[in-house]
This record gives sequence, C-alpha cells and structure tokens, in this order.
Amino acid sequence: MEIHATITGGAEAIEGFRDVSNQVRRGALRDAFRKGGRPIQKEAKVLVPKDDRDLERAIGTSVSAKDTSVKVDIGVRLRRPGGPARYAHLVEETGNAHSAPQPFLRPALDNKGAEAVRVIADDLGPALERSARKAHRRALAAAAKRAGR
Repeated sequence: MEIHATITGGAEAIEGFRDVSNQVRRGALRDAFRKGGRPIQKEAKVLVPKDDRDLERAIGTSVSAKDTSVKVDIGVRLRRPGGPARYAHLVEETGNAHSAPQPFLRPALDNKGAEAVRVIADDLGPALERSARKAHRRALAAAAKRAGR
C-alpha cells in the first residue's frame, strides 16, 4: 500500500534553485524535505497500534532528490533485522478478515501534512545555504589535496 501526496505551488521556489549546481540543489531539497517529513513520521509513531513496538520502531523516512523532483517515503522499513513481519503494517493499516483496520500512516499525513509543508517552506533557504557551504568545503578540501600531491 502506498499513500501519495503531491505538493503543488513550489515552482517559484524551485526556479530559485536553477542557478545553483545540481549537487547543491539536490542536497538542499533532500535536507528540507527530510526535515518536513519528521512531523508526519512522529505522528505515525504516535498513532501506530502499540501491541507490538517493533512496528513503531520500523517507521522511518527516506528521501531522494533528482534535479528538481523530490521523493519522500514515510512508512515501515521492511528490511530491518528482527522487525515486524513483511506485511504487518498493511494488516494494521487496512485490516483483514481477522482484524479491524487501525490506520496510522494516512491519518498521520492528514494530521501533519500542512505542518510538513510549512517546515519545508521555512527550511528551503537555510538548507540551500547549508548545502552550498558543504559543497564549498568539499571543493576546498579537494583543491588542497590536489595541491599537496
């Protein structure tokens, strides 16, 4: 089961990123969206049924950025050793013949989606600055390494 949410209206903000390198842009977008995903992740951990803490511990966030597109996945990490059964989160979220649904991911998005968008909007500028500083430090280190040969 996947829950998709699309944030629109960010074209103006993304236009400001067109003048920076891809590495800096991707880093800034990843940082801002990772920070924006935290309220949803925390809410999902609050809402998940507490009968088995493994499911709560397996809730995580991953972020990938490509050019001006960002993908944020908030859900149950299935590869965690000793974690919940592969489909346990689906049984909790949607229910089955033996148990009623106890959704936690969709309500978390519904409850904290607007806050996540605000966090992303507030952090894009500072994230861009952090990413640019990091890229600059890397370039300086690479130049110093080349000069030391």
